[in-house]
Amino acid sequence: MCGCEQEMQYALMQNAENRMMIIDALEYELLDSLLEGNDIQKASSIIDKEKFIYNEEAPLKVVSGVININPYFKENIKDHIIKNFQKRLFTTYLEDRHFHDFGLVDIEIFDSTDNKEGYPFNALICSEFNLNPESGRSITAFVSYGNLSTLESMLNRDFILSIQEQKHCNENLSEDNWKMLL
Repeated sequence: MCGCEQEMQYALMQNAENRMMIIDALEYELLDSLLEGNDIQKASSIIDKEKFIYNEEAPLKVVSGVININPYFKENIKDHIIKNFQKRLFTTYLEDRHFHDFGLVDIEIFDSTDNKEGYPFNALICSEFNLNPESGRSITAFVSYGNLSTLESMLNRDFILSIQEQKHCNENLSEDNWKMLL
């Protein structure tokens, strides 16, 4: 035995449509506390009011990690993301127990040798906050659908970006040069 303990971060949860979906332990904790309350609509409204909103003037950053796909999703995930989700708003629920928005500017998705582990990626994002995972946890991010609340976006996502590292670049990042700086 190694004597080290590692907490499980992701699990599959059945949603209202009887579909299994990937959920982060922090997200599950939030949903569990919301279900204990009587008014999920009111709680959802409060969450959206307390959410840290995206700032288009925020600095560019390069992150890497793995794309995890919900089991019900059957399309080609690489094509789906490139076609539909570049230059889109994403949301993450951080350890401060608040949702934070950031912009996905560009993404590079690599073929996976083992689809059970997801698809590795590098991405250029626009974010006011750092996305360096603390305490060994990945940062879970998902598309923020403009016509849905944050909770509805979380429960209707096709995939998550499991961000494992924020790269540190000494040069000025741009949409044109970020891939060359890796």
